[in-house]
Amino acid sequence: MCIPSRTCLCRATSMPPGSLRHVWDLFVLRFLGGGRSTIQQRAGRSPPDRRLGFTVRMTNPSTHAAMVRGPADDAGDGAAVLDATATLSESDRSWLADRAAGALAALGASGSLRVRLVSDAEMRQAHADYLGDPDTTDVITFDLADGGASRGEPLDVDLLVCLDEARRQGARRGTDTAREALLYIVHGVLHALGFNDTDEAAAAAMHAREDEVLTAIGVGPVFAPAGPLPS
Repeated sequence: MCIPSRTCLCRATSMPPGSLRHVWDLFVLRFLGGGRSTIQQRAGRSPPDRRLGFTVRMTNPSTHAAMVRGPADDAGDGAAVLDATATLSESDRSWLADRAAGALAALGASGSLRVRLVSDAEMRQAHADYLGDPDTTDVITFDLADGGASRGEPLDVDLLVCLDEARRQGARRGTDTAREALLYIVHGVLHALGFNDTDEAAAAAMHAREDEVLTAIGVGPVFAPAGPLPS
């Protein structure tokens, strides 16, 4: 599904056109003119009642309106995780950031990944403002790479990850919240790298790659037995 306007994670702030800066204090998603974005909906996965995430790929990111820089951007390339809910322990947040960086390495991906962990309320707002859907979802990926990371550019990705959804799904499957959130992060990065799950064959290939990455970083496949977070 395509929408006719540029979409950015941004505050109502004025910055010079052409600069590319990233959101950390995000509360709404806005439509901005000057390009087109593409949204891909996830196909069902096992178990079949898991929620669907979305991916936004910017077709002309060099011309989109600038976004607000946050402190994590100063770290440069790599992975940064911000818990906007202030409900995840610091050890779990740090674990997520470390494993997200490990996932990038396992994928051979360079560039920058910024993850914002949000509540149902913020995810619902984003989902409603952007897609007209008032329900929550697990992850929304914003691929900001010039030309798209799937075309060989370094990653330039913002993720919204819903911790409340991760807690619900984790409780249903006996999985730790941070482990479930890591799955959403890996899934979002794979979308930015060109994977899709819009049909069953593509979904199977994508989920197999998720398992490979999660195993490579010592976490184990998606439906591995529950247990303490690997150190």
